[in-house]
Amino acid sequence: MSRTLPQIIFLCLFLSSCTSFSPSSQFHIDELPPGVGQNNPLYNVVSLNASHWSLVEIQSMDDSLYTPAVSSEYLISFSPQGNFTARLDCNQIRGDWTHTGRSQLQINPLISTRALCAPDSLYDRVLSDLGYTRSFVLENNHLFLATLADGAILEFAPYNPVDFEISPSFACDQAQGTVESMVCEDEELMKLDLYLDELFRAALKNFPEEELASLRAIQRGWISGRNDCWKDADIRPCVVDQYLTRLSELEVKSGYLVVPQAINFICDEDNLLSVYFYKTAVKPLAVLNMNQQQIFIWLNPSASGSRYTGQNIEFWQKGTEAVLTTLEDKQDCRQQTFPH
Repeated sequence: MSRTLPQIIFLCLFLSSCTSFSPSSQFHIDELPPGVGQNNPLYNVVSLNASHWSLVEIQSMDDSLYTPAVSSEYLISFSPQGNFTARLDCNQIRGDWTHTGRSQLQINPLISTRALCAPDSLYDRVLSDLGYTRSFVLENNHLFLATLADGAILEFAPYNPVDFEISPSFACDQAQGTVESMVCEDEELMKLDLYLDELFRAALKNFPEEELASLRAIQRGWISGRNDCWKDADIRPCVVDQYLTRLSELEVKSGYLVVPQAINFICDEDNLLSVYFYKTAVKPLAVLNMNQQQIFIWLNPSASGSRYTGQNIEFWQKGTEAVLTTLEDKQDCRQQTFPH
């Protein structure tokens, strides 16, 4: 392995500050539209959806190393809609996979066939480790799974099954309108759709029961807004922006991103404004705590400083100075500082 076990563990613990990619599930520079590169939010989408891997080796905390005789006999797949499947030597495995955070991963329950494999098979070892998986890292086109308490690191290389075709979260034979048809024909848009479906399912599990109706209603409204992109002069950029905006909002609401420390500002009439900057979201955004509400605003190009906009609101910041503009008024703000 190119990295030692402690280095991999370090990466597992601090993945939230890094960006890595899988060749089978992530966007590649040579696959993106002209003008899209590492500074574009598309490049920051991290998901295991629709990815497939073959086992390279297992490294235990006691430095024991386990290598399969034939890597292709140990295959795992993270399918859309949260399905997990695997072929471990002489047995077939199925279960569910979920993210509980940007780098956290759980695979359960694991249901296996019960064929008797050869004495030197790694079937029992891999099955047990998969059940204890708690985090992952995508590094140098390889997937690393870390088990509970970092007892073992499983390294996988990508593989591409011949019979696998990626599809979005909805049935393409029932696609309605220009935008849904476009998603069904565009692999990058399909991957955005799958990641959105993953986050939405996580939100359904994590939100309080009394908020689920509102969550579903907002999602239906978002789908309607995305589909309205057919009216835009340039449809695809509109669709991409719709996905990235909703994805970043769900990354925050689903708990995928670590809550940053609040930056407090004192605005006109001594109004306190708390701002949370989520710089690692697929589309960087800030959350304002105003009038006992959370308001989401997104980073936009600016000649100077940082300009965030939302529905009928703009927050512009440069250094410790800021300006908050709403339909009602415009307030000058200064970052709250404390003497050392």
